[in-house]
Amino acid sequence: MNKLFFIASLFSLLFLFSCENNSTEKHDKSTANINIDLSNFDFDARLYVINMGAKQNTIVDSLLVKNGSIANVELELSQSPDIYILQLSQTDIIRLIVEDKDNISVKITGSPNGISYAVEGSEASQLVLDYSNLIQKHMNYHDSVYRNYRNHMGDNDMDDIRRTTDSLLKTNYVNSYNDLKKMVLANPNNLASLLGIYSKFGKTSILDFDLDFELFKVLSDSLIASYPTNTHAVALFDRVSKHDEKIQLTEKKYNSLGKGNKFPSLTLKNNDNVLINIEENSAKYKIVYLWKPNKKSFYEFNKVFRKISENYDKKEVDIIAIAFEKDMLAWRNYIRMERMGEWTNLIAEANTEEQINPKADYCLVYVLDANNVILARLKSLEDLREIERIIKL
Repeated sequence: MNKLFFIASLFSLLFLFSCENNSTEKHDKSTANINIDLSNFDFDARLYVINMGAKQNTIVDSLLVKNGSIANVELELSQSPDIYILQLSQTDIIRLIVEDKDNISVKITGSPNGISYAVEGSEASQLVLDYSNLIQKHMNYHDSVYRNYRNHMGDNDMDDIRRTTDSLLKTNYVNSYNDLKKMVLANPNNLASLLGIYSKFGKTSILDFDLDFELFKVLSDSLIASYPTNTHAVALFDRVSKHDEKIQLTEKKYNSLGKGNKFPSLTLKNNDNVLINIEENSAKYKIVYLWKPNKKSFYEFNKVFRKISENYDKKEVDIIAIAFEKDMLAWRNYIRMERMGEWTNLIAEANTEEQINPKADYCLVYVLDANNVILARLKSLEDLREIERIIKL
């Protein structure tokens, strides 16, 4: 694979999130210069100079570069620092962080099969390249391990080779994640890290906005402190702030579903397509069981609830199993196969998860009394032991 594929994959940054920046201060025009050395370039090409915006990209210059030529581009910056792209083809992309009064030299080496480049005069642009090289190192190792595996196909010990290959590839991917995270944390106030945090391993994003939200938040806080009116910093800050607000609302909703609170009044359809209101259930204890069939705990929880169902009359203890399953036929098959027919089986609607399982924990169990007051919220197989204690009180 050529180097630019990795560079393009690494920085496939799509800034699709919105940016409300009407209050951003306007700055006097700043200038910068980019000297592009193509003395080691093997073909003629159209070079586009593009300003990467928080909302959209803008072509600011276009020139035909000849084999072995040197081009000079003078830029008027609307903000400093800003992100610019030198694009020679769909995949041959160089990203630069440009600041006021910068005089950046970019030496491009390549052929129609791909390019590489070196940069001088901008530490931030060098950091962009460092991010690229970091991921390429791990991608190259991935390719070498896979090639070694292919070379040994047909050997007698293929099972051992396959296990070793899987282990090496997994370790390499984890290392790429840890190395990228470490580099972002080491450079949180550099706009290059905004590009780096969206790095991809091939076509897969290495960092996940939800799972690695704290890292995105650290970068956002640092960039907005350093560049309070920069559109890229503002865009990330807005995205992080909205997600943080969502997390706080989720936490508030989750806390409202704790012990001692009233369980929400829900009316859902059962497997006979009849609407059932949980609040109207007259059982002394109600075990509200939220399940998804793709969770391993589903099958383990079912064993516990089948035993409870056998030991207690439905008027004493009723198991209200709410399925978060879109396929009605599959839902009914699970009820049959898992011997759940004696329970009250309901199917969730579009907003049910938001109402009673805001954190999307599965499988999740609520133990309610006859008045729909939550006596316990249980999440693990070990937690289910609490049910017997509650019922026997």
